[in-house]
Amino acid sequence: MPTRRTVIAALTTVGTATLSGCGSFDNTADNNSDELTSEGSTEAAVVPETATTDGVKSTQVYRAQDPAANVDSPVNIFVRAAGSTLRYVTVVITQQNSRTNKRTVTSKNTMDESTIAQTEVLAESVTVAPSGRARKRQIPTSIARSGVYTVRVSTADGQQKRGLLHVDAVHDDLIVTVGPSIRIRQPVYCTPDCGYIGRGGNTAPLGDVQWPQAGALTGYSLKIANVTSTSRQVTVMVDADNRRVLEYDYHPPPGTVLQFPTIPPLRQIRITIKSESDRWESVFDGTRPTTVPLMISTEGIDIDGWSDATADLRMRNERSQRQVTVRAHQDGRVVATASARLDQGSTKRVSDFLRGPGVYRVSMTAGSTTSDSARLLEQQRTVLLTESSTLLIRARDGVDGFLVG
Repeated sequence: MPTRRTVIAALTTVGTATLSGCGSFDNTADNNSDELTSEGSTEAAVVPETATTDGVKSTQVYRAQDPAANVDSPVNIFVRAAGSTLRYVTVVITQQNSRTNKRTVTSKNTMDESTIAQTEVLAESVTVAPSGRARKRQIPTSIARSGVYTVRVSTADGQQKRGLLHVDAVHDDLIVTVGPSIRIRQPVYCTPDCGYIGRGGNTAPLGDVQWPQAGALTGYSLKIANVTSTSRQVTVMVDADNRRVLEYDYHPPPGTVLQFPTIPPLRQIRITIKSESDRWESVFDGTRPTTVPLMISTEGIDIDGWSDATADLRMRNERSQRQVTVRAHQDGRVVATASARLDQGSTKRVSDFLRGPGVYRVSMTAGSTTSDSARLLEQQRTVLLTESSTLLIRARDGVDGFLVG
């Protein structure tokens, strides 16, 4: 296992400025510290990680000396694992200081040279596991000083990624997710406005629910990540039962995730996203809680899923012998099909039935093994594949299907 500094050395070299004058650390007790701990220590910090307050392990907070330059709620940094691999992850966060100018005189002219000093706010490493309490861990330094910071993430297996951290009144905690690739994401919560990122629009209630000002406990949750390197103009439209309930404009910075309250279930939901010349649209039936994660990239708008996402098929018959058939459609064409004659209580498994992230329309039938079509059970469902999971089909008094873990 490489040391923390061995991994940091693989990152772009960062100059470290003195902390006094521009920012400093204090300690704030972290109620989650027993569950979310980290390895190593922040070398630039003046208080060690093991400091305690009333016997509770503390989290350091990076602040400006001027209270007006700090936000009320410091931003925390979390690292989580995706997939089935143990990950050793190093996170380095720096802040750009004011520009320093110096004059250089030559025989022909005079030039102004500008240099930009960087303050290393933290450099920490954690090990995150594919499951259990160590799947998500907190870096023991929070940031309260307002500004935009540079985030560099590196893994022991050679992955590297650079992103931004926004400390302001709008953005929430930073989440670094490490899987087949590295994601550096920071959500903002839109109800429907979200500070300077929201640019205006129209909303309508969902019956007696003033959505999106108030959300349901279950239903569809919508997230839209800007994974480009520039701010993007985004229009979000949601129709519930063919009635427009949201049409709003946003301008998220790079790495920002627009996150909306849960849309109440048992409705047909149409989601439409536009960004510049790109457009994405899909319809969901709303019968099961689902998170719809989208991303805006240089290649357009698509499902924000992992490249290695697949779903095994498991068909289970819980009544007398029946023929069960499953077909998966995507973009109007059949991409997978399976059929089996199943006795009561028996199960049929198919590996990698769905391949690749995206929205699939699944058609299911279950009926007598004879030609008695009157007893044929039919159902269609929209499933959203983002990570490797299982498509479970259950034939009972009816037939239904959904993705599980």
